[in-house]
Amino acid sequence: MARLLPLLVPEGSTVHTGLRVARVAVALIAAYALPYLVASHDLGQITGALILAVAVVGLNVLSGFGGQISLGHAAFFGLGAYTSGILITTYQLAPPLAFLAGVLLCFAVGVLVGIPALRLQGTYLAVVTLAVGVIFPSLVRRFDGLTGGGAGLFGIEYPAPEMSWFPGRAGQALWIYYVAVVALLVSCLIAWNIMRGRVGRAIVALRDNESAAVVMGPGRQAAKGLSGSKPGFVA
Repeated sequence: MARLLPLLVPEGSTVHTGLRVARVAVALIAAYALPYLVASHDLGQITGALILAVAVVGLNVLSGFGGQISLGHAAFFGLGAYTSGILITTYQLAPPLAFLAGVLLCFAVGVLVGIPALRLQGTYLAVVTLAVGVIFPSLVRRFDGLTGGGAGLFGIEYPAPEMSWFPGRAGQALWIYYVAVVALLVSCLIAWNIMRGRVGRAIVALRDNESAAVVMGPGRQAAKGLSGSKPGFVA
């Protein structure tokens, strides 16, 4: 028996694929069964953790795969949240459309901040990205008529479908939990696809060896564009 360990599973083999499918299946079954194993209060806390995990997925692309330090990440998380909340409470936009609008606005602001930041390095880049994180709370307090200031927004609702599966108040908490699970799953799939592509390989190469990444074949232009953020900080 000792000679059989450790068991090496070749990547791409049938066994490897089966293990990956089994891992995903176990995670989905656990996500489905969890609400029926915990109290409603605990389910609300778990839902909040799942929402924060969506932001962590993006941070993992920067810090985990790219080796960068993000100082403005929380600002983009807050920008998307406030955009969705304001569109729902003030303009009565449907929550799915409000979520999509928040994603698009964060993407647009990220591009506007990221393009000039790519030309900076070291301390100067750190100051720019730190400014993004510092300015955002000030803007929230400055436009308190729209954002609610320090008190935040109230009345943000995403009613559960009229189904017997989501009865009453407990059903609403269950619905929001599943929405958070789906959002996290979509975020993980997007990050997974990015890291499997040319841009993802360039990000990992920059973390491992910036000089080698800049001169590498097909990904060198992407690497050159990202290399301005070494050694340190990106929004």
